[in-house]
Amino acid sequence: QENNQDSQVIGEISTTINKLYPNKNFNPCSIYNILINNLYNKGCDTVDYKNWQEALNKKSITSNEIKKVVHTFIEDPLHENILNDSKSIINDLKFNSLKKIKIRNYFNNLIIDLYNPTSYHIEVENIIKPLVAHLVEAGVDDIEAIIEEIKIQVSNHPRKELLDVEDELIAHIILYILQIIGI
Repeated sequence: QENNQDSQVIGEISTTINKLYPNKNFNPCSIYNILINNLYNKGCDTVDYKNWQEALNKKSITSNEIKKVVHTFIEDPLHENILNDSKSIINDLKFNSLKKIKIRNYFNNLIIDLYNPTSYHIEVENIIKPLVAHLVEAGVDDIEAIIEEIKIQVSNHPRKELLDVEDELIAHIILYILQIIGI
């Protein structure tokens, strides 16, 4: 009976991923095994937590963790191109290594969220992408100049609190530059 339950869960994983990521290759058994392994490891933590948030962090799998596992097993050559091009852009920026790593991490999360964007991502895109498009179409080809101009424009935007993390803002700008120039 346990094998039957495993098969049903694997089937549900497959059905869900096919809906979210049509025409992508993936291995639902590998995804299932990693998620179950993560749940097992978190289940080994037998401490009772007084703080609900701490209990969730220590004893559950978040939707972001699930997205990362699923994305790891989905083959998408387009996103490989975007990731490679983003690395080139980030390496060219005049930031220290720690800041570059933070930007790269935000960018990697954005790529994962492209498959299933939240209202937050859509709202941020509606604010930033037109600004980036205007600058790129006007012939501005210096990425640092684009970043600085967008930061100025965003600081005057009524919803600027959405974009108060500079590294995340830079990751969004890089993504939209790559999308606009057709990568």
